[in-house]
Amino acid sequence: MRNEVNTSLQNQTVKEIFFMAFLTVLLGLSGLYLPFLKIFIDLCWTIPIIVVIMRQGFRAGVVTTGLTGLLFFILLGPGQTLILLLQFGVLALFYGFAFKKGVKPKFTLSMGIGIAVAAIFAVMTLLALVWGIDKAYFVQQMQNGTDAMMEGYRDLGLFDGVKPFFTEEVARQQLEYTIAISGRLLPAFYVLWGMLVAFINYHVAQLVLSRIKISVPALPSLWQWRLPWGIAWGFIVGYGAYLAGDYLTIQKLTTVGLNIMLVYAPILLILGIAVYAFYLKKYFVRSGSRLIVTFLFLYFLQFTFFFVLVGVGLLDLFFNYRKLVD
Repeated sequence: MRNEVNTSLQNQTVKEIFFMAFLTVLLGLSGLYLPFLKIFIDLCWTIPIIVVIMRQGFRAGVVTTGLTGLLFFILLGPGQTLILLLQFGVLALFYGFAFKKGVKPKFTLSMGIGIAVAAIFAVMTLLALVWGIDKAYFVQQMQNGTDAMMEGYRDLGLFDGVKPFFTEEVARQQLEYTIAISGRLLPAFYVLWGMLVAFINYHVAQLVLSRIKISVPALPSLWQWRLPWGIAWGFIVGYGAYLAGDYLTIQKLTTVGLNIMLVYAPILLILGIAVYAFYLKKYFVRSGSRLIVTFLFLYFLQFTFFFVLVGVGLLDLFFNYRKLVD
Protein backbone atom coordinates (compact mmCIF):
# COMPACT_ATOMS: atom_id res chain seq x y z
CA MET A 1 0.00 0.00 0.00
CA ARG A 2 2.80 2.40 0.93
CA ASN A 3 4.55 1.72 -2.40
CA GLU A 4 1.35 2.49 -4.26
CA VAL A 5 0.96 5.80 -2.42
CA ASN A 6 4.58 6.74 -3.15
CA THR A 7 4.16 5.84 -6.80
CA SER A 8 0.99 7.93 -6.99
CA LEU A 9 2.76 10.92 -5.44
CA GLN A 10 5.69 10.53 -7.82
CA ASN A 11 3.34 10.39 -10.80
CA GLN A 12 1.57 13.51 -9.56
CA THR A 13 4.91 15.31 -9.19
CA VAL A 14 6.00 14.34 -12.70
CA LYS A 15 2.67 15.46 -14.15
CA GLU A 16 2.89 18.82 -12.39
CA ILE A 17 6.49 19.34 -13.51
CA PHE A 18 5.58 18.70 -17.16
CA PHE A 19 2.44 20.84 -16.96
CA MET A 20 4.21 23.79 -15.36
CA ALA A 21 7.14 23.51 -17.78
CA PHE A 22 4.77 23.62 -20.76
CA LEU A 23 2.89 26.54 -19.17
CA THR A 24 6.16 28.44 -18.67
CA VAL A 25 7.17 27.77 -22.27
CA LEU A 26 3.75 28.92 -23.48
CA LEU A 27 4.10 32.17 -21.54
CA GLY A 28 7.61 32.70 -22.90
CA LEU A 29 6.56 32.09 -26.50
CA SER A 30 3.54 34.36 -26.09
CA GLY A 31 5.85 37.15 -24.97
CA LEU A 32 8.12 36.62 -28.00
CA TYR A 33 5.45 36.39 -30.69
CA LEU A 34 2.82 38.69 -29.14
CA PRO A 35 4.84 41.81 -28.21
CA PHE A 36 1.82 43.62 -26.75
CA LEU A 37 1.63 40.88 -24.09
CA LYS A 38 5.33 40.76 -23.30
CA ILE A 39 5.27 43.40 -20.57
CA PHE A 40 2.48 41.61 -18.71
CA ILE A 41 4.08 38.20 -19.15
CA ASP A 42 7.43 39.46 -17.87
CA LEU A 43 5.66 40.45 -14.66
CA CYS A 44 4.35 36.94 -13.91
CA TRP A 45 6.58 34.51 -15.83
CA THR A 46 8.16 33.06 -12.67
CA ILE A 47 4.87 31.90 -11.15
CA PRO A 48 4.63 28.31 -12.52
CA ILE A 49 8.12 27.39 -11.26
CA ILE A 50 7.42 28.98 -7.86
CA VAL A 51 4.21 26.97 -7.54
CA VAL A 52 6.06 23.73 -8.35
CA ILE A 53 8.67 24.45 -5.67
CA MET A 54 6.02 25.22 -3.06
CA ARG A 55 4.05 22.07 -3.84
CA GLN A 56 6.72 19.56 -4.77
CA GLY A 57 10.00 20.94 -3.40
CA PHE A 58 13.05 22.79 -4.68
CA ARG A 59 14.43 19.86 -6.67
CA ALA A 60 11.18 19.65 -8.63
CA GLY A 61 11.52 23.38 -9.37
CA VAL A 62 15.06 22.85 -10.68
CA VAL A 63 13.83 19.98 -12.89
CA THR A 64 10.97 22.16 -14.17
CA THR A 65 13.41 24.96 -15.00
CA GLY A 66 15.73 22.50 -16.77
CA LEU A 67 12.86 21.01 -18.76
CA THR A 68 11.67 24.50 -19.67
CA GLY A 69 15.17 25.33 -20.88
CA LEU A 70 15.32 22.13 -22.95
CA LEU A 71 12.01 22.92 -24.64
CA PHE A 72 13.13 26.47 -25.36
CA PHE A 73 16.41 25.13 -26.74
CA ILE A 74 14.51 22.89 -29.17
CA LEU A 75 12.10 25.62 -30.24
CA LEU A 76 14.26 28.75 -30.18
CA GLY A 77 17.90 27.74 -30.11
CA PRO A 78 20.62 28.35 -27.52
CA GLY A 79 20.77 32.16 -27.66
CA GLN A 80 17.18 33.00 -26.80
CA THR A 81 17.04 30.11 -24.34
CA LEU A 82 19.95 31.52 -22.37
CA ILE A 83 18.39 34.98 -22.39
CA LEU A 84 15.03 33.72 -21.12
CA LEU A 85 16.57 31.55 -18.40
CA LEU A 86 18.83 34.38 -17.26
CA GLN A 87 15.90 36.77 -17.07
CA PHE A 88 13.47 34.63 -15.12
CA GLY A 89 14.84 31.17 -14.27
CA VAL A 90 17.17 32.31 -11.48
CA LEU A 91 14.58 34.70 -10.03
CA ALA A 92 11.90 31.99 -10.03
CA LEU A 93 14.18 29.48 -8.27
CA PHE A 94 15.21 32.02 -5.66
CA TYR A 95 11.66 33.18 -4.89
CA GLY A 96 10.45 29.59 -4.70
CA PHE A 97 13.31 28.64 -2.35
CA ALA A 98 12.79 31.73 -0.16
CA PHE A 99 9.03 31.20 0.09
CA LYS A 100 9.51 27.51 0.88
CA LYS A 101 12.00 28.26 3.67
CA GLY A 102 9.94 31.13 5.11
CA VAL A 103 12.68 33.74 4.57
CA LYS A 104 11.80 37.25 5.76
CA PRO A 105 9.89 39.17 3.05
CA LYS A 106 12.15 42.23 3.19
CA PHE A 107 15.27 40.14 2.53
CA THR A 108 13.52 38.06 -0.14
CA LEU A 109 12.33 41.10 -2.07
CA SER A 110 15.69 42.88 -1.76
CA MET A 111 17.57 39.85 -3.06
CA GLY A 112 14.97 39.37 -5.78
CA ILE A 113 15.52 42.92 -6.98
CA GLY A 114 19.27 42.37 -7.00
CA ILE A 115 18.89 39.14 -8.99
CA ALA A 116 16.49 40.72 -11.51
CA VAL A 117 18.72 43.75 -12.07
CA ALA A 118 21.86 41.59 -12.42
CA ALA A 119 20.00 39.36 -14.90
CA ILE A 120 18.99 42.32 -17.06
CA PHE A 121 22.55 43.64 -17.22
CA ALA A 122 23.79 40.12 -18.02
CA VAL A 123 21.27 39.86 -20.86
CA MET A 124 22.17 43.29 -22.23
CA THR A 125 25.89 42.41 -22.10
CA LEU A 126 25.17 39.17 -23.94
CA LEU A 127 23.14 41.00 -26.59
CA ALA A 128 25.96 43.50 -27.12
CA LEU A 129 28.75 40.91 -27.30
CA VAL A 130 27.00 38.29 -29.44
CA TRP A 131 24.50 40.20 -31.57
CA GLY A 132 25.87 43.75 -31.47
CA ILE A 133 22.67 45.09 -29.90
CA ASP A 134 24.13 47.75 -27.64
CA LYS A 135 23.36 51.26 -26.43
CA ALA A 136 24.21 52.78 -29.82
CA TYR A 137 21.76 50.37 -31.48
CA PHE A 138 18.90 51.43 -29.21
CA VAL A 139 19.67 55.11 -29.73
CA GLN A 140 19.77 54.59 -33.49
CA GLN A 141 16.38 52.86 -33.38
CA MET A 142 14.91 55.82 -31.50
CA GLN A 143 16.45 58.25 -33.98
CA ASN A 144 14.96 56.28 -36.87
CA GLY A 145 11.53 56.95 -35.40
CA THR A 146 12.00 60.72 -35.35
CA ASP A 147 10.65 61.27 -38.86
CA ALA A 148 7.59 59.16 -38.08
CA MET A 149 6.95 61.22 -34.95
CA MET A 150 7.28 64.46 -36.91
CA GLU A 151 4.84 63.17 -39.50
CA GLY A 152 2.40 62.33 -36.73
CA TYR A 153 2.68 65.88 -35.38
CA ARG A 154 1.94 67.23 -38.86
CA ASP A 155 -1.11 64.98 -39.22
CA LEU A 156 -2.40 66.30 -35.89
CA GLY A 157 -2.00 69.86 -37.14
CA LEU A 158 0.36 70.88 -34.34
CA PHE A 159 2.44 73.00 -36.74
CA ASP A 160 -0.54 74.93 -38.15
CA GLY A 161 -0.22 77.84 -35.75
CA VAL A 162 -2.28 76.31 -32.92
CA LYS A 163 0.77 76.76 -30.68
CA PRO A 164 2.81 79.64 -32.12
CA PHE A 165 6.03 78.71 -30.34
CA PHE A 166 5.80 75.01 -31.14
CA THR A 167 7.37 74.96 -34.59
CA GLU A 168 8.68 71.99 -36.53
CA GLU A 169 12.25 72.97 -35.69
CA VAL A 170 11.47 73.20 -31.97
CA ALA A 171 9.70 69.82 -32.04
CA ARG A 172 12.64 68.16 -33.76
CA GLN A 173 15.08 69.66 -31.25
CA GLN A 174 12.95 68.40 -28.36
CA LEU A 175 12.82 64.89 -29.83
CA GLU A 176 16.56 64.83 -30.43
CA TYR A 177 17.22 66.02 -26.86
CA THR A 178 14.84 63.37 -25.48
CA ILE A 179 16.60 60.66 -27.48
CA ALA A 180 20.02 61.85 -26.35
CA ILE A 181 19.08 61.95 -22.66
CA SER A 182 17.29 58.60 -22.92
CA GLY A 183 20.44 57.03 -24.32
CA ARG A 184 22.44 58.38 -21.37
CA LEU A 185 19.85 57.05 -18.89
CA LEU A 186 19.56 53.53 -20.29
CA PRO A 187 21.39 51.95 -17.31
CA ALA A 188 18.86 53.51 -14.92
CA PHE A 189 15.99 52.26 -17.08
CA TYR A 190 17.44 48.73 -16.88
CA VAL A 191 17.64 48.95 -13.09
CA LEU A 192 14.10 50.33 -12.80
CA TRP A 193 12.71 47.58 -15.02
CA GLY A 194 14.50 44.95 -12.94
CA MET A 195 13.05 46.43 -9.76
CA LEU A 196 9.55 46.43 -11.24
CA VAL A 197 9.85 42.84 -12.52
CA ALA A 198 11.05 41.58 -9.13
CA PHE A 199 8.42 43.55 -7.22
CA ILE A 200 5.44 42.53 -9.36
CA ASN A 201 6.52 38.88 -9.61
CA TYR A 202 6.83 38.80 -5.82
CA HIS A 203 3.31 40.12 -5.26
CA VAL A 204 1.68 38.08 -8.03
CA ALA A 205 3.35 34.95 -6.61
CA GLN A 206 1.98 35.73 -3.15
CA LEU A 207 -1.49 36.32 -4.60
CA VAL A 208 -1.47 33.06 -6.58
CA LEU A 209 -0.12 31.04 -3.64
CA SER A 210 -2.78 32.45 -1.32
CA ARG A 211 -5.45 31.45 -3.83
CA ILE A 212 -4.26 27.83 -3.76
CA LYS A 213 -4.12 27.86 0.06
CA ILE A 214 -0.33 28.06 0.43
CA SER A 215 0.74 30.60 3.03
CA VAL A 216 3.99 32.55 2.69
CA PRO A 217 5.42 35.42 4.77
CA ALA A 218 3.81 38.67 3.64
CA LEU A 219 5.26 42.14 3.40
CA PRO A 220 4.07 44.59 6.06
CA SER A 221 1.41 47.17 5.24
CA LEU A 222 2.53 50.11 3.09
CA TRP A 223 2.49 52.57 6.00
CA GLN A 224 5.09 50.40 7.79
CA TRP A 225 7.60 50.35 4.92
CA ARG A 226 10.98 51.81 5.79
CA LEU A 227 14.62 51.51 4.67
CA PRO A 228 17.82 52.02 6.69
CA TRP A 229 19.06 55.61 6.77
CA GLY A 230 22.35 54.57 5.12
CA ILE A 231 20.46 54.10 1.85
CA ALA A 232 20.34 57.90 1.58
CA TRP A 233 24.08 58.07 0.94
CA GLY A 234 23.56 56.59 -2.51
CA PHE A 235 21.30 59.49 -3.47
CA ILE A 236 23.75 61.99 -1.95
CA VAL A 237 26.61 60.50 -3.97
CA GLY A 238 24.49 60.62 -7.13
CA TYR A 239 23.48 64.23 -6.56
CA GLY A 240 27.07 65.16 -5.77
CA ALA A 241 28.29 63.48 -8.96
CA TYR A 242 25.70 65.37 -10.98
CA LEU A 243 26.70 68.74 -9.47
CA ALA A 244 30.42 68.04 -9.85
CA GLY A 245 30.01 66.88 -13.44
CA ASP A 246 27.94 69.94 -14.28
CA TYR A 247 30.42 72.32 -12.64
CA LEU A 248 33.51 70.66 -14.18
CA THR A 249 31.73 70.01 -17.51
CA ILE A 250 32.45 66.27 -17.28
CA GLN A 251 29.50 64.67 -19.07
CA LYS A 252 30.25 61.11 -17.94
CA LEU A 253 30.19 62.19 -14.29
CA THR A 254 26.94 64.06 -14.84
CA THR A 255 25.46 60.99 -16.52
CA VAL A 256 26.44 58.77 -13.57
CA GLY A 257 24.75 61.20 -11.19
CA LEU A 258 21.59 61.38 -13.28
CA ASN A 259 21.34 57.59 -13.46
CA ILE A 260 21.72 57.21 -9.70
CA MET A 261 19.11 59.88 -8.95
CA LEU A 262 16.67 58.37 -11.44
CA VAL A 263 16.99 54.97 -9.77
CA TYR A 264 16.37 56.54 -6.36
CA ALA A 265 13.35 58.57 -7.48
CA PRO A 266 10.72 55.77 -7.33
CA ILE A 267 12.26 54.35 -4.13
CA LEU A 268 11.97 57.71 -2.38
CA LEU A 269 8.49 58.22 -3.85
CA ILE A 270 7.30 54.93 -2.34
CA LEU A 271 8.82 55.85 1.02
CA GLY A 272 7.09 59.24 0.82
CA ILE A 273 3.78 57.54 0.05
CA ALA A 274 4.36 55.24 3.05
CA VAL A 275 4.82 58.27 5.33
CA TYR A 276 1.74 59.89 3.81
CA ALA A 277 -0.29 56.69 4.32
CA PHE A 278 0.89 56.51 7.95
CA TYR A 279 -0.42 59.97 8.78
CA LEU A 280 -3.61 59.46 6.81
CA LYS A 281 -4.26 56.34 8.87
CA LYS A 282 -3.42 58.20 12.07
CA TYR A 283 -5.56 61.30 11.57
CA PHE A 284 -8.35 60.15 9.22
CA VAL A 285 -10.20 57.05 10.33
CA ARG A 286 -12.67 56.78 7.47
CA SER A 287 -11.47 55.72 4.04
CA GLY A 288 -13.76 58.31 2.43
CA SER A 289 -11.98 61.11 4.26
CA ARG A 290 -8.60 59.79 3.11
CA LEU A 291 -9.76 59.75 -0.50
CA ILE A 292 -11.03 63.33 -0.25
CA VAL A 293 -7.76 64.57 1.27
CA THR A 294 -5.72 62.77 -1.39
CA PHE A 295 -7.92 64.16 -4.16
CA LEU A 296 -7.50 67.71 -2.84
CA PHE A 297 -3.71 67.34 -2.71
CA LEU A 298 -3.64 66.01 -6.27
CA TYR A 299 -6.07 68.67 -7.52
CA PHE A 300 -4.23 71.68 -6.10
CA LEU A 301 -0.62 70.47 -6.20
CA GLN A 302 -0.83 68.14 -9.24
CA PHE A 303 2.67 66.82 -10.11
CA THR A 304 4.21 68.95 -7.37
CA PHE A 305 2.59 66.55 -4.90
CA PHE A 306 4.80 63.71 -6.17
CA PHE A 307 7.95 65.82 -5.85
CA VAL A 308 6.93 66.65 -2.30
CA LEU A 309 6.51 62.93 -1.54
CA VAL A 310 9.99 62.21 -2.94
CA GLY A 311 11.41 64.87 -0.62
CA VAL A 312 9.48 63.45 2.33
CA GLY A 313 10.78 59.98 1.53
CA LEU A 314 14.37 61.25 1.50
CA LEU A 315 13.99 63.15 4.78
CA ASP A 316 12.29 60.17 6.44
CA LEU A 317 15.47 58.16 5.90
CA PHE A 318 17.26 60.59 8.24
CA PHE A 319 14.54 61.60 10.69
CA ASN A 320 12.25 58.53 10.79
CA TYR A 321 9.09 60.59 11.24
CA ARG A 322 7.03 57.51 12.10
CA LYS A 323 9.52 56.29 14.74
CA LEU A 324 9.57 52.84 13.21
CA VAL A 325 12.23 50.26 14.04
CA ASP A 326 14.19 48.86 11.06
